[in-house]
Amino acid sequence: MKFVSAHQPAFLPWLGLIHKVMLSDIFIFMDIAKFRKRAFMHRNYIEINQKENVLGLNVNDKADYLNCDEVKISAFHSDCLNKIKNKIETTYKNTEYFEDLIEFLSNTFEDNQMDLNSICLKQLLFLKDKFEIKTQIIKESKILSNNFKSTPTERLLQHAIQTKANIYITGTNSVNYLEKKLFDEHKIFNYVQEFNYLPFSKYQFTNHPLSTIHQISKIGFKKIKKMMVETQINKQNILEIYDRSRI
Repeated sequence: MKFVSAHQPAFLPWLGLIHKVMLSDIFIFMDIAKFRKRAFMHRNYIEINQKENVLGLNVNDKADYLNCDEVKISAFHSDCLNKIKNKIETTYKNTEYFEDLIEFLSNTFEDNQMDLNSICLKQLLFLKDKFEIKTQIIKESKILSNNFKSTPTERLLQHAIQTKANIYITGTNSVNYLEKKLFDEHKIFNYVQEFNYLPFSKYQFTNHPLSTIHQISKIGFKKIKKMMVETQINKQNILEIYDRSRI
């Protein structure tokens, strides 16, 4: 059985995205998806003084009219990444696993990086390797053309068809738009990911899920990996759900 999932670029990703990658044999990095400033593609939450605080890239003004592969840091904010890095270091400098955080920052923040895809993919690949995730990550542009026109369901279905997926994993928002019957017609099982954030919420004061960098600084890479294995649904669980759906 082949598990496949996909997601748009995500700057300073949350653990739910890492879990989605863990569940997959192939993960599709949607480098040619339409960019949306209101989405969490170029920004995420951290915690400052026990309150939510958004950290985000200053992207070009017309980014909302572009695909992700065209989105860059604004020329007027070329020091954007360095400022974010400094803010993160200042915020978390007294945490127990600050050295783990510095390892992440030193390996994923480069002053000469200016485009959204490169920045986000570098962070994702680092976390994948650090958590020893064996998933293959491929770019969407390798399986779809840049001018591919479709509904959201048709786009995700093409992911599944092109990668020969048996099980295609989508996020919770997909229940609002996904036409599951199209997947059923192709004998592809759609599983809606369930990520349990509760075990991690006790390491923060705010209610909103935070970027993975918060957990890195508070509990470190090793404990994050252990908790992800012990507290989250896994492939075997999904296969059991799949088998019950076929009865």
